[in-house]
Amino acid sequence: MSEFMEVATVARVSGLVVGAGMAISTLEFLANLRECRSDGLFSWEFWRETKWRRLPALKRLTHPLFAYPGVLTVLLARLGLIALLLVELARGGPLDPAVLTALVATQLYVNFRYPVGKDGSDQMSTIVLFMLAVIAWFPDRPVITVACVVFIAFQSLLSYLTAGVAKLVSPDWRSGDIILGVIATETYGSRFMAGLLRDHKLLRRTMNHSTIVFESLIVLVLVLPPPWNAYFLVIPLIFHAACAAMMGLNIFIFAFAATYPALLFVSNHLHEIAAMLGRSDCG
Repeated sequence: MSEFMEVATVARVSGLVVGAGMAISTLEFLANLRECRSDGLFSWEFWRETKWRRLPALKRLTHPLFAYPGVLTVLLARLGLIALLLVELARGGPLDPAVLTALVATQLYVNFRYPVGKDGSDQMSTIVLFMLAVIAWFPDRPVITVACVVFIAFQSLLSYLTAGVAKLVSPDWRSGDIILGVIATETYGSRFMAGLLRDHKLLRRTMNHSTIVFESLIVLVLVLPPPWNAYFLVIPLIFHAACAAMMGLNIFIFAFAATYPALLFVSNHLHEIAAMLGRSDCG
């Protein structure tokens, strides 16, 4: 029973964090809603040709849902669902399966409706939401709920690890200067930080190589005992906060922080199992 309560707590905290991130992303979509009009960057009249090119019947049928003002209706409904989720979880209530299922549907809608500009935060938010919905539908099935939490944890580890290894084998990243090229871009850049990094070689190389190190060594969160495993997660949290401040990647910190309770759950239980095995060997 204690294990079930731990899983419930993990799910509740993850739901609060990912819900907050979704609220911010939805407000961002609403702030740029003009781009969804017929003459905007995300005009459905244009993008539907790439989505339903071979399915003309679906193109006609779904047009009211994806075109403006249909997209406004969905985004407002999504914001209302997020509010319901956050209020209930903040009160200490359980995950609502209907609300979470509807939020998964709106997340898939957004992923489909906005065909460009997606990043790892959208993928991670989708995974966390889907797993939380499964937990909500099967709250009394510990095997299923624990499996969902473990899946979230290892998906997070895989995301960090693959990013770290990809940077490690890249000559450009190992050179220590590629971060300047990223910060200097128009889309994900900051003039102030670009100038600062351009003038301070040691700073940019420290930032560059520290990113490679912490991403490649993310598995340490499973090895370090409590509370050091939690302290270690402060490093990626600071990294995502810096990316939000410098690059405008506001949702990453919420999407990935929503996986940290699952990471700590897995890490703590691995240490409990190791301690039990150690005691049995001594006995």
